[in-house]
Amino acid sequence: MLQIILYLYTACAFNLAALAKPLPRVPVPEILQDIFAVSGANTEHLSGYVSYYIDHNRNSNAGEVYTALEQGKFRKWPENTTLNIGLNPYPLWLHLEVANTTSEARTYWWSLYNQADSVLVYNRSAAGSFALIDSLSYRTPVARRETAVRFQAIPLHFEGHEHRTLLVKVINLRTPQYFVTDFTLPSDNLLWEKDFYWSVGVFAGCFLAIMVMSLLIGAVASEKAFYRYGLYLLAVLFLILYQELLITILPERLYLMLSRIHPLTAVLLALYLHFHVVCYVLNIRKEDHRLYRALYSINHISLYYTLLTGIVYFVFINNLSVAQWPFLLFFYLSVALVFIQLLLIFLTIMGAVKARKYILLHLSAAFVVVYFNPAGYYLNYDGFINYYRITYPNYFYWIMCTEIMILGALVSWRYRWTLKRNYTLMSERAQLKKKAYIRELEIQEDERKKIAQDLHDDLGATLSAIRLVVTNNYSNDSALVRMITKANHDLRHFFKQLIPLPLKGGSLFQALDSKTAELNRLGETSFSFIPVGDDTLVPDNHVVSLYRVSVELLTNIAKHARAREATIQCIADREQLLIITEDDGTGFNIKRPGNGMGLQNVYDRVSRMGGDTHISSNSNGTTTIITIPLITITDDGSTE
Repeated sequence: MLQIILYLYTACAFNLAALAKPLPRVPVPEILQDIFAVSGANTEHLSGYVSYYIDHNRNSNAGEVYTALEQGKFRKWPENTTLNIGLNPYPLWLHLEVANTTSEARTYWWSLYNQADSVLVYNRSAAGSFALIDSLSYRTPVARRETAVRFQAIPLHFEGHEHRTLLVKVINLRTPQYFVTDFTLPSDNLLWEKDFYWSVGVFAGCFLAIMVMSLLIGAVASEKAFYRYGLYLLAVLFLILYQELLITILPERLYLMLSRIHPLTAVLLALYLHFHVVCYVLNIRKEDHRLYRALYSINHISLYYTLLTGIVYFVFINNLSVAQWPFLLFFYLSVALVFIQLLLIFLTIMGAVKARKYILLHLSAAFVVVYFNPAGYYLNYDGFINYYRITYPNYFYWIMCTEIMILGALVSWRYRWTLKRNYTLMSERAQLKKKAYIRELEIQEDERKKIAQDLHDDLGATLSAIRLVVTNNYSNDSALVRMITKANHDLRHFFKQLIPLPLKGGSLFQALDSKTAELNRLGETSFSFIPVGDDTLVPDNHVVSLYRVSVELLTNIAKHARAREATIQCIADREQLLIITEDDGTGFNIKRPGNGMGLQNVYDRVSRMGGDTHISSNSNGTTTIITIPLITITDDGSTE
């Protein structure tokens, strides 16, 4: 980690020193002798012929600037390099002497690959005066440009053997002046542009495709990690389009909107999302350690800062420039926060080391993730750290694309691992709930038996004694005899509800057969019981609950359905038990079954046994189908 920090510090110091170091002045004769001779398509680097001058007076005209050129105040563009001026509040002037060495008249493009707000082109006449021949701006949508290309293209028409002295005034209000330039035929430039579009387009297309898939998976799986990963790729895609000047080719309204977003905002958002994706892959939560809580807090502070400054920049972009201290404060604070965010990601990866033997693996992964990062891509493109050369097709793109695909695969792997773990936990929880339910039923039945026994021994004995007294001494009072006889019968019925006597032998079919016979004696509805299969397959811990569910359904038919006939079928096999009741009664509204608790108890009991209840009802009758999987839960929680 220390080596990386030292490397970044050294790189920044080197670049700042390079900017601060005064370059040698260029004598006038040497400048005038460096004439760029063209005769067609050109591949020679233009830096050897271009000199530049920073106008600290801000308002110098072309004539005054040419005087500064004659006085040797211009500096040579370092050969075969990208011109790096950084944040410059002053106009930058470029000078080029160019001559068409052929007798044919030809049109050339002087191309500037930058995000300049204003590019003014001056041509020196034979009389020595300068005239403005063209004005360009990166803020102008491609559709409105005279030369409809993504960069600043200055079309220049040359007659045979014509020589021109050109001055170009470049003003960057909100971006560093870090750019390249070339001078060639339009056809040659567009041929190169075609290859460029293919090179960058393939990578951008990959990022876009992975982003869409990630967002779709996130929507289907309802997993935040896929959303964050997809939005991370969206930020990366925006940076590529912005830094490669490709947002200019988008539809006008979309381009004007995106051009109001500062790339530093996208970088910080990408790092915020990247941090969360890395934490998800490594299965790190802020509750795990004090260090992670601190890292999460810093990351969230970064998000709030990014959103606030991003909104302010978007709204007030036309009132901000590199000449104002609020913008400079925002810019350098954002750059510092970028390095802090990279450090957070590095510490997160290293903090996840579980054993000493994995230190080297985590260190390598942390280095690759921090080095080949959208933040590094931006810092390199804006000249803060020159740790790779901008070429096409770019190896940096290949590595970053590979890294993003690996990161996506790790997110998917972590999600599948989490699903598997959650499924295991849910299965164990379901088994524990079933065991708890069975234990609850056992406790309920024990309490019922205890209550029934107490009532039988106490209240039952008392009622029997009272009945004996009344029968012997008040036999003439028939009303009193009926009352005490009814009380005795009611108490016996209550005993039966507490302890289903037919279930003492454990046979569900016998109990239901006895119940239907009892209902046939007491009511007007004719009940039929149809047993199918072997009821010994029903687990003992389910028999009482199934009996009570069946009795509840039969009782509801007897009380409310006003049916002539009703049937209950009980079908038992090795996999499931089906209980089907049918009647020809008046039916009821399923959506408003009433205020009673009986039907709700049926739903609850069946659900706790892992079954399903389906009821259909109309004016011609009601059909209820209950499906119970026949799974026996052992004492250790396993199933048979």
